[in-house]
Amino acid sequence: FGKPFKPVRTAFTTACKHANLTGVTPHTLRHTFASRLGMTGANDRTLQALERWKEPKMIQRYTHLSETHLAETVEKIGQNFTTLFTTSKVQSA
Repeated sequence: FGKPFKPVRTAFTTACKHANLTGVTPHTLRHTFASRLGMTGANDRTLQALERWKEPKMIQRYTHLSETHLAETVEKIGQNFTTLFTTSKVQSA
């Protein structure tokens, strides 16, 4: 039947080398998944269920917000204020 399957870790390491990625492990994928899911707006219960965490404190450990996400969120808040003040002026005129 050919060669036996390589362990997942070995295959992952090989793929990372081919992609010129350093410092990445299979465990990194848990952080990436949780962070990306969190930045899409998923609530804590959804994160906890999908990652199969028993303790909610794991959400804090595994989710990280990117600088881009934070900047985009601040930009949205600014747009909301602009809309609020523009709409208020139009309605009062």
